[in-house]
Amino acid sequence: MPLSELATAPDGKFYGTTRHGGSNDLGTVFSLTTSGVFTTIYAFSGGADGAHPCAALALGANGHLYGTAPYGGAQNAGSVFEVTTAGSFTLLHLFAGGSDGAEPTATLAVGSDGLLYGVASRGGAFGCGTIFRINAGGIFTNLHDFTGIDGDHPAAALTPLGGALYGTTQYGGAGNCGTVFKISTNGVYSLLFSFNGLNGAIPRAALARSSNGVFYGTTAYGGEGGFGSIFRITSAGSFESLYSFIGENLGSNPSGGLLLEGNRYVQGSTALGGAHGFGSIFWMTVSGGIDSFYSFNGDETGANPATALAQGSDGNLYGTSGSGGTGGGGTFFKLTMPPYFDAIQILSGQQVRYSGAGGTPNGQYILLTTTNLMAPITNWVAAGALPFDSTGRFSFTNTTPKTINLMRLP
Repeated sequence: MPLSELATAPDGKFYGTTRHGGSNDLGTVFSLTTSGVFTTIYAFSGGADGAHPCAALALGANGHLYGTAPYGGAQNAGSVFEVTTAGSFTLLHLFAGGSDGAEPTATLAVGSDGLLYGVASRGGAFGCGTIFRINAGGIFTNLHDFTGIDGDHPAAALTPLGGALYGTTQYGGAGNCGTVFKISTNGVYSLLFSFNGLNGAIPRAALARSSNGVFYGTTAYGGEGGFGSIFRITSAGSFESLYSFIGENLGSNPSGGLLLEGNRYVQGSTALGGAHGFGSIFWMTVSGGIDSFYSFNGDETGANPATALAQGSDGNLYGTSGSGGTGGGGTFFKLTMPPYFDAIQILSGQQVRYSGAGGTPNGQYILLTTTNLMAPITNWVAAGALPFDSTGRFSFTNTTPKTINLMRLP
């Protein structure tokens, strides 16, 4: 049962965790190639190593993977661990369930100082969870105890920006509907925003940071329709609601984070809704225009995706669903996105320049052209190759007026 997004390592493989399964049915760490070769590299025992991991793995500068398990250990309060891509496991910290926190359910973040930062969903001085720092040698520091008013029950990874980290709590804040916060690497905490239900409630996913420093996120509930929302917020706390789900074919209850493409588009998933009621994958402009381009059917394609998507080195999108599939224990999927236009520029005279994204990095399409829209496609003229750059972007200039252009696979 994979409940976390996939992490991409320098070897081109994806790495992740499953909550159950393995030789002890207490969860695993696995690798997955883009061609679907699955390998279990570590199985949890439930003792000093932890149990039932449900968060993604973080990639350290040394190429090792770092993660959390919410249970296991003497107090059954969870662990922080290191594992190599070959499966060599090292325990870094066992939670005692008191002042250091308990149940770390979120992915670790690598701060600007190279240290690891994370959250524990329970424990701490007020029982509302903690924020902590740990290095690769296992030296652990508690940075903040949530009080309830400033947040409660953090369950998502922190997002670094400069010398600070930004995150969410599922509950707490002025309306007890969750918060967005900022914390410096030395523990200075600032509450940035409290959800009130109408603008969203229960943010379960990490914030996604755009290249211009704006954060995008989701709430699993609330919003004007009550089925979750998409929002953006600046590092200073300026908040804007972008979309409220209403439970229709676009999906509902987004529990995973967002994947940003530059400063133009966001992609994500919903745990429920869609054409079949088992969740969907959506695409949205940063101004709020949204569309669903895939719905899970609950059978072979999976059901209830609750994690962020990952982009592979081949330009395709990869993700996990928490249930469904042949054995009912969830799926790993690949979604091939077609290229799309995102900009039109009128040049001098009658020349028009078209730009787009979403192509296979360093690949190409064939550009076809015609002056007669009613002509069969076999009569369209091949105008040449349309190459994609290393990021999948492309552009071409139409110099002939009254022509129609089409891209196709070579």
